[in-house]
Amino acid sequence: MLLNSFIDIEGENSLDNILSRTPIPTDFDLLVIDIDGNDYHIWQSLNNYHPRVVIIEFNPTIPSNLEIIQPKEKIHDCGASLLAVYNLGKHKGYQLVCTTDNNAIFVEDRHFALFNIDNNHPSELWKAFESKSITQLYQKYSN
Repeated sequence: MLLNSFIDIEGENSLDNILSRTPIPTDFDLLVIDIDGNDYHIWQSLNNYHPRVVIIEFNPTIPSNLEIIQPKEKIHDCGASLLAVYNLGKHKGYQLVCTTDNNAIFVEDRHFALFNIDNNHPSELWKAFESKSITQLYQKYSN
């Protein structure tokens, strides 16, 4: 079934409501959220469906030690930090298993042990990409 629809954080076009109009099971395999902005809020609003794997975009210009969530408004398109998305995933019953330069890949808690990952904190899994994405500014520093 092909479905082309605008996704909203709440209301008639929330992801829960759109999926309810389809025959998809509540425990489907893969959900990809990449809408350049409110990705965090779209995943946060998903309550009736629990995909096995979630791939979600985050803002790669925010360091992995900062939890930043953009305001819940359509006019913003800066996205959330990886740490914010990581914490949301944990709250929803998911574990981070991999990152790309701007996407986080999560699996349900029950599948996490299959990946043999000792430390899945964003600072560990994203460190290869982080140094290429972050700009640091220093004020009143003299050499």
